[in-house]
Amino acid sequence: MLPDKYVGAVIDSIVWAFKHTRRDISDTGLEILRDLWIKISSSDAASPFHQTYYTRLLDELFYVLVDTFHKSGFKMQATMLMLLFQAVESNQIRVPLFDPTTVSFPDNKAFVRDFVIRLIGGAFQNLSAYVC
Repeated sequence: MLPDKYVGAVIDSIVWAFKHTRRDISDTGLEILRDLWIKISSSDAASPFHQTYYTRLLDELFYVLVDTFHKSGFKMQATMLMLLFQAVESNQIRVPLFDPTTVSFPDNKAFVRDFVIRLIGGAFQNLSAYVC
């Protein structure tokens, strides 16, 4: 496994790519992210990777999902969101994605639900805070 600073640089590069306005670069970034996610999720490095990068990737994916410059990548963006949500729903991620010393959630599902509600609510101020 690469040292943390190099993994961070790789993630920064992938995010830069899928946020790029050129379709070919954006698509390549999303494909690399998908491949990395699948490979890392079945490795020993999964837990620290998820703890460090899960919420950032979720945030960045929602950013491109609602950006009109990235409409062409919708299918892969949705696929990546599905993979991230599926990992939480199936309890594939066994470590807390939140800092249990500062916030209290019963599990990652509750945390991700709250994170997404606040993320969308912050981006779309005209939405009410209705929670199912």
